[in-house]
Amino acid sequence: MEALGPLPDAATEAELFDQIGLWYCPPELRESAGATAPLDLVQVADIRGDLHCHTTWSDGKDSVESMASTARQRGYEYIAICDHTPNVRVVRGLDADAILRQGEEIERLNYECAPFRILRGVECDVRADGSLDLEDSVLDSLDWVQLSLHAGQRRSRDELTRIVTEAMRHPAVCALSHPKGRILNYRPENALDLDEVYAVATASSTLARPRVECASEFRTSCTPRETASRTWVADRSRRSGRPLTSRATPVSIATAYTSSRSSAFSGR
Repeated sequence: MEALGPLPDAATEAELFDQIGLWYCPPELRESAGATAPLDLVQVADIRGDLHCHTTWSDGKDSVESMASTARQRGYEYIAICDHTPNVRVVRGLDADAILRQGEEIERLNYECAPFRILRGVECDVRADGSLDLEDSVLDSLDWVQLSLHAGQRRSRDELTRIVTEAMRHPAVCALSHPKGRILNYRPENALDLDEVYAVATASSTLARPRVECASEFRTSCTPRETASRTWVADRSRRSGRPLTSRATPVSIATAYTSSRSSAFSGR
């Protein structure tokens, strides 16, 4: 492919498309040639919080306090802190003791930042046998459990799907991160059967259910995109008439790795 020349200066993507004489195509549709944008694509102003934030407790670049401060400046109502667990290995992960100590920090900050809310969460790794990387007692103490598979991306379709869906059925799980494991221009997607993943997610009784008392803080009127590149939250269940819980019907966008339990997906 030969470049036609340098791109013109533009303040926004929409302005750039206009300057080069192209119809503006939203990022969500750029892999579907000729697709027409639906009227309900999520806009930045619709986002009320972020359910997948990393901090210096694992591989993030900022503290919990800094993340909360920046989220408040953006107008968010909440964030979920989801640092890694030990099995990920390539970066520092939190064990049960570290999760407890981080929770004490979050409790203090919640007192200082109210009514803004920091959810105690984790990006829990899936082990080779489909089990989760933290004890049930630890997972049960958290508001938001993000499930992730890091090692073994090149397993067969059947094996990979079995491991992931087995982990999704754990009652503590709220969301599945980066299900296809693709990293643009670096790593191709894995063989995970998304149809089976969707079926297990839809059948789960723990659809995107943060275990928090202040449920009203996490409601919003926006309509999330149902794609694997952003979080697909329990709005799908609400639309289909399946009740979530008596305490909450959270509808939110968890962006991929804030720089970056089973029907939500965020991609990295």
